[in-house]
Formats: sequence, C-alpha cells, structure tokens
Amino acid sequence: MIHRNDQGEIEFRFHDPQAQEVYLVGDFNCWDTEATPMSRTAEGHWFVRLTLEDGVYEYKFLADGRYRLDDAASGVEEVPFACNSVLVLNQRSEPALPVG
Repeated sequence: MIHRNDQGEIEFRFHDPQAQEVYLVGDFNCWDTEATPMSRTAEGHWFVRLTLEDGVYEYKFLADGRYRLDDAASGVEEVPFACNSVLVLNQRSEPALPVG
C-alpha cells in the first residue's frame, strides 16, 4: 500500500507479521536489495518513507529473501520472467492510478 504524507513523502507499506526483514526494491534505488530497509511495527506492518519526483516507478518488496508484489498496487508491469508493482506519481496529494 502507498500513501503520500503531509510532507510529500511517499510511504510504502507491507504487511507480513512473520517476516524477519523486508526491503523495498525498485528502479528508484537501482534494484539494490539492501539500499532501502523497511521498519517493522509491533503488529507486523512494515513501512518506509521516500521522497520521489513525479513519474512512473516499478518496485517490489523483498521479504526474507523472497520478492513479493504489492497487493494494494494499482498496477502490475510484466517484465521478462517476473512482474513488478507500478506506482505513478503526479502533483496530486495521493498517488495516481496507472493507466492500463
């Protein structure tokens, strides 16, 4: 799930109470599997906040070494041998829905 906060940061959220470590991996961090660790709440929700320019981004969550799509993503992009969650950002206060 994705939310834009009052400061304009994009908050990525992921729920997996069993996970020991979760990273956000995407084209905004060159698909670096260790660049963007997520923080865990007591209830098993994971989150991280990023400042991103308007544009189209592809990403996944890496939970305990397994890639996972964002179940709440508005779109999915098929790439060779896999799929990525898609985020489209514009000047509005919430993330925009991707087309198609």
